[in-house]
Amino acid sequence: MPRRPNLSGGLPDIPFLSLLKRKFPFTILLIAGVGWVLVTNGVRIEEVFGPSPSPFNPLFHLSNQFFHASLDHYRGNMLVLVPLGVVLTLLTSDKHVLAVVVGADALASFVYHVGSGPVVGSSGIAFAIIGVLLVRTVGDAMQNASMEWLVAIMIGLFLPFFLVLFVVAVALHGAWVAHFGHLLAFCFGGMCEAAFVVVGHASDDRLVLSW
Repeated sequence: MPRRPNLSGGLPDIPFLSLLKRKFPFTILLIAGVGWVLVTNGVRIEEVFGPSPSPFNPLFHLSNQFFHASLDHYRGNMLVLVPLGVVLTLLTSDKHVLAVVVGADALASFVYHVGSGPVVGSSGIAFAIIGVLLVRTVGDAMQNASMEWLVAIMIGLFLPFFLVLFVVAVALHGAWVAHFGHLLAFCFGGMCEAAFVVVGHASDDRLVLSW
């Protein structure tokens, strides 16, 4: 049967375009690209929000990931964020990564801000993505196992990372707020991803796991 013409005025449903829209790392490349422009032009976040932004300003917490204290700070963050973010996008989707980025950055930034003042950078996002990847990898590897084994193994792998980060956060006295923010972002990413994995495993719904 011949295909009906597309009368909606939108793009035709082409599998390659659908796959590109889902799997191309728009979010990660946006963070890296905007961050590069800002840091190489010497744009600082206090020029945008002032020297003492409110900790309850949502725009600050959603945009501080694009700003960095120096070029070395930017490079260090991107060295972790870009490869891991691309891998997570390929395993899930770009909108999945976007949800992780927005949630983790807002949470970690707020904790930093309340504890020690405003902060810039995307290290909180990187820690969240590490937590997500850890849980997602276990979920994919154990998709044919029982629910009990899946939960036990996720806890067994996730808990040591949590304990190590907690010890670091406590041991580094003066920098404890920053490291606690990293810990919080890591846990946020891991626990949210665990919900997706468990729901998808229970319902055997790969759409949930690939969202």
